Amino acid sequence: MRCEVCGREIRGPPFRRVIEGGRLTVCAQCAHFGTAEWTPSAPRALPKARQPRSEFEALERLTLVDDYGETIRVARQRENMTVEELAKRIAEKESVVKNLEKEELVPNSALIQKLRNVLKIELLVPEESAPAPKASKPSAERTLGDLIKQKQPTKAESQETEELEDD
Repeated sequence: MRCEVCGREIRGPPFRRVIEGGRLTVCAQCAHFGTAEWTPSAPRALPKARQPRSEFEALERLTLVDDYGETIRVARQRENMTVEELAKRIAEKESVVKNLEKEELVPNSALIQKLRNVLKIELLVPEESAPAPKASKPSAERTLGDLIKQKQPTKAESQETEELEDD
């Protein structure tokens, strides 16, 4: 076991001290930094009724809809709410709502839940039903790969090279 302050190997019994509000396991040399002793609690038992693994996996396979900003804006307008009113109803700043609608902010699960409750919309869909990502337009600009590619000589160029090598 290593000291959580200095990182040295703890020789002998470890000391459990409260240092700047954090509960740390420290060596004898660092124990003087602490103000109080603490005792580790027993590990919590797992609840007896657990969800089957397949339900957890189903929750993990959800993805955000592609046009979530437009979905939020349309639902807000359908409910005749302004940005300010929606922000108050979900207890967020107006800038959060504006950035969501512009898709400059990706909502976390708590925000998705708030929007679901207030606007009656579903922003998460199963991955299988999510549309495939759109292919991006190829860039007309030169890339590093373009610079590395070696040019294959044409027949005329290869004949000129052979004639020069023969001379």
